[in-house]
Amino acid sequence: MTGLRPVQATGASGGVVSPLGNLLMAAVLCEASLVLVIDGIARLAALAAHVQRRAGRRAGSVTSVGMALSCAALRTTGTPLMPWPEPVTLRSARVTLEPLGHARRDQLIEAARDGELWRLWYTWIPAPDNMDAEIDRRLALQKAGSMLPFTVIDSATGKAAGMTTYMNIDAPQRRVEIGSTWYRKAVQRTDLNTHCKLLLLTHAFEALDCIAVEFRTHFFNHQSRRGIERLGAKLDGVLRSHQIAPNGTLRDTCVYSIIAPEWPTVKAHLNWQLEKPRE
Repeated sequence: MTGLRPVQATGASGGVVSPLGNLLMAAVLCEASLVLVIDGIARLAALAAHVQRRAGRRAGSVTSVGMALSCAALRTTGTPLMPWPEPVTLRSARVTLEPLGHARRDQLIEAARDGELWRLWYTWIPAPDNMDAEIDRRLALQKAGSMLPFTVIDSATGKAAGMTTYMNIDAPQRRVEIGSTWYRKAVQRTDLNTHCKLLLLTHAFEALDCIAVEFRTHFFNHQSRRGIERLGAKLDGVLRSHQIAPNGTLRDTCVYSIIAPEWPTVKAHLNWQLEKPRE
């Protein structure tokens, strides 16, 4: 009985490709095909989730499928198919959150100078001569997939009033932290922060289908802690000696969160805060 001979293929140079070469070529083609299939399914899942949200139904299962497929591609190829969350502009009548860039650098410098915010010891806000470096730092974290930074635009002036971000992004678990936020002194203790947080929380829970959103702040940043608590976030705990501050002191970090089942109540509370007359 005659044995079967391995099929031999001819390469572009006319040489014979070995059976091992055939297997390697097939593996490359299979991986490329798998990536294309997963990418297509993930994009269809995202589209289906959008349609379901427009129809008023929960899209958690569909979104989860798309995220799982994107994570599978990350494990297979080392590169996620779809950034999560994707860059987006969020708007209300009071404020616009646009993707961070250098275009508004001078406005951000002017905002930081209002109140000399970089002198606050319990938080870190860029000094005017460090603004370019801070923008670059945040954009580098965005490229790495751990942050989505925004410039905060005050609709009353049309100018930048500060920065905010989604940070410590955990795409497989659909969790984000809202943080690295600062505002010029002129808009502090106004409704601008509430409008910003309502936009970010709405997008996180209703578009990204997050299971939880975190907030973190310095134990001694009492103004920030009161603001977070007014949102309806609950204190998860305090991380003792969590970080070494630039001035060498040890930072205790207060960790707060809002979880998905709480979002409808928190949303109603935020809208009520914005509708009632300010004292």
